[in-house]
Amino acid sequence: GVDWAQTQAVYSPAGGIRLNVQGREPQGILTPAAADRLRGDLIAALTALINPATAAAPLLQVLPREDLYNGPFLSLAPDLILEPRRADPDPRRNTTCSPAFGPHCFGDSGELTGNHTLDGIFLAAGPDIAPGRLTGSHLLDLAPTILHALAAPVPDDLEGQILPLWASPRPILRAGPEEEERLAAASSPFTPAEEAAVAGRLRSLGYL
Repeated sequence: GVDWAQTQAVYSPAGGIRLNVQGREPQGILTPAAADRLRGDLIAALTALINPATAAAPLLQVLPREDLYNGPFLSLAPDLILEPRRADPDPRRNTTCSPAFGPHCFGDSGELTGNHTLDGIFLAAGPDIAPGRLTGSHLLDLAPTILHALAAPVPDDLEGQILPLWASPRPILRAGPEEEERLAAASSPFTPAEEAAVAGRLRSLGYL
């Protein structure tokens, strides 16, 4: 287990670095001022890190969460988000560890043979889709584009842009605060028993 009384920060490969802050974490030990100092120290140290096997920095970016996210759920994001360098498709050759970890480094486990990148592939086809190549799209553009494709209202405060996919202009439906509240208050398509079953499954997987 984790000795939280001696732990200032925790790293999760899928979740970045989260600081153990008093009043925020169940067993937090860092004051907000100490957490700010530690976050700055971690950014500096991780940015300067070099993989001795490749002589290259294993991280492309070390970003405070405020640089990537905003809104009422910002506190749920990790304090620091790490973007690894993926010069090699095998992540086992893109990692480095301190000798303090001993001979068994997470990068040498042999279990993780793939990883994610910021670059993706977007394809669209249909009778109303214009032929051509799309450039400059972002993951945030998918939600408003899908809503628009379904002729559903696009919330005014939704991040992202509607991608220019259609051969002819289509009217854009917008949803203001009142419409958003109405949609949020709409009844769930699941029965209480089904909702409980889904919640139980998510909890067993560690998501809740």
